[in-house]
Amino acid sequence: MNRSKVIVHMYVSIDGKIDGDYSRAASSSYYNDELFKLSNADANGRMTIQMYATPGEVDLMPYSGQGIKYEDWIPNNLNEKYWSISFDRKGKCNWQSQYFPYTERNMRAIEVVTEQADKRYLEFLQKQNIPYLVCGKDDINFEEAFTKLKEKFDLDT
Repeated sequence: MNRSKVIVHMYVSIDGKIDGDYSRAASSSYYNDELFKLSNADANGRMTIQMYATPGEVDLMPYSGQGIKYEDWIPNNLNEKYWSISFDRKGKCNWQSQYFPYTERNMRAIEVVTEQADKRYLEFLQKQNIPYLVCGKDDINFEEAFTKLKEKFDLDT
């Protein structure tokens, strides 16, 4: 297969919520152990990433976006063990670090955006040394995204 395989792995409350008082009981080492037996990467939508890893809004004032093109950007020498992929169509996640600490692991951020993302946001990601993939004009092209994740980051699952 020329793209990453996707396993939908989640837990929710009976009313469909992903967070709340119940989550302490549901979240356990078993859940996290199983997650990392399946893959060395996880993926979340923008709202989940903002809730747990990147609160607040990005200040784009320091950036011009000049010279930035809607093309993938991957820093050199990425030899990471764990990855946290953010499907962030318009580029809103306020990363303060390249890493998202999760269950004693430092997950290296990867942003998947579309051409709706402000070029200043892409410059922000470059300054943060956070790789990004541009996959689609208005909506994320998931087939393209999973093909690029396999090709560029060697993510099988």
